[in-house]
Amino acid sequence: MKMKLLTLIVIGVFILFILVVITSFIIPNLSIITVNPTNGKNITTIYPVINVVFSRAVSDEEEKTISFVFSPQIEGSSSWSTNKNTFTFSPSQHLEVSTGYIATINYGKKNYSWTFNTPAGPALNDSDTLNLTAEGDEIFNNGIKILHETYPWYDNLPIITPDYFIGFAPGQSMFYIDVYPDSHSTVSINDQVVLLKKQASESLIKIGVDMSKYTITWGVLPK
Repeated sequence: MKMKLLTLIVIGVFILFILVVITSFIIPNLSIITVNPTNGKNITTIYPVINVVFSRAVSDEEEKTISFVFSPQIEGSSSWSTNKNTFTFSPSQHLEVSTGYIATINYGKKNYSWTFNTPAGPALNDSDTLNLTAEGDEIFNNGIKILHETYPWYDNLPIITPDYFIGFAPGQSMFYIDVYPDSHSTVSINDQVVLLKKQASESLIKIGVDMSKYTITWGVLPK
């Protein structure tokens, strides 16, 4: 009985060995065929598409180990070709001009690094110039969108009347209000200021401002 069990164990180990050997021939080790931009290249755009071509299709398990690292850092997104052998990185914003970048691709327990250089500012091509303009417009529009989402009443400012001026500093979440008491009035300056402050505050409440959330810097400028 013991001999039979020992025989089965030996046969099992042998079969496992055969499977490992066969698998090594069927699924070759993963290696890198090409990178783009190539090592040391002076590229002509600040919006490059960076990719790595592997020696074969990447398995789902291998895919989990693969990633790009850049120095200086580049923000962006990654994607795979349909045949799963090309890994592409697309920057979300332009690269810095006249800058040397180091790209590193990690795959499995291996990694490969290479360098490329961006063009100087005056050497930007027409496509880059258009992309920079579009990128700037997008940043501006996103900023305006966030501004209006945060301060929905912002378009109602500034408020200008003969008796007071109301402005707002978004970066400080602060109102700055100047009131103009009449120095020739029979009502005292102090009493006028109290009344004008109340009127200015009511103007802000009327356009939907929650006064408890913001600081106010008051100025008194008699007229």
